[in-house]
Amino acid sequence: MSLIRPSEPLERLAKFLSSKQCHEHSMNIEQLDGYLRAVASAPVRLGRSFYSELIFAGKTPRCRDEAQKQQLAEDLEALLDFHRLQVAASECDVLFHSRYTTDKAKRIDAEQWCRGFMQGYIVVEKEWEELLDGCTDEGADAFEAVLDNALECISVVADAGFAEQQGVTEQQIANQFINLPAQLQYLATLGQALSRWMMTHRPEVQQRFSEEAEPATSTKVVGRNESCPCGSGKKYKKCCG
Repeated sequence: MSLIRPSEPLERLAKFLSSKQCHEHSMNIEQLDGYLRAVASAPVRLGRSFYSELIFAGKTPRCRDEAQKQQLAEDLEALLDFHRLQVAASECDVLFHSRYTTDKAKRIDAEQWCRGFMQGYIVVEKEWEELLDGCTDEGADAFEAVLDNALECISVVADAGFAEQQGVTEQQIANQFINLPAQLQYLATLGQALSRWMMTHRPEVQQRFSEEAEPATSTKVVGRNESCPCGSGKKYKKCCG
């Protein structure tokens, strides 16, 4: 039986993120869901202090009281736990219809979800690369190709219009939309393999993200006219902003 995304936390988070209690550049629910899938797929396990700041554009959300603040934390953990369970069960359930359409308005949810995923990947990009470089297990040579193929697929879905401008054909774009759930699962499986290797050979990498540790760097709030951190090559305001 497939795991079911927790509906009540999802609804509360969607409402909260679209409210005036959050900074205008906070993630929307599609971006958040993709972002947390990336966090769950990472080879290191992140505590809330290491992933929550970026959700709200580096600003503290204005909760009404302590009860709402606690509920927000619980809802974020519930959604992240769902994604972690999906990763462990080799499942991938996305919030959108994974088929390409030339109508941008009809693919906006897919684009937003994948942009959120790319932001989540960037949070621990250094650790992904470090563990890939250090891993010497049999088959390690193929790991980098798995990562590159998945990121290429996610990037195309994140901005199909930009991909087309770069010479990707409409059929290639359509294929990437179809392949997205499988590519996401390949990436999650790779993250699990690297995590097992890390705990045997490089446990100090995980220790960077212990509850006692401070986040390695404070989240940089990207200016609207700066290059988008997702790597699309576009300005932030015309991409993930």
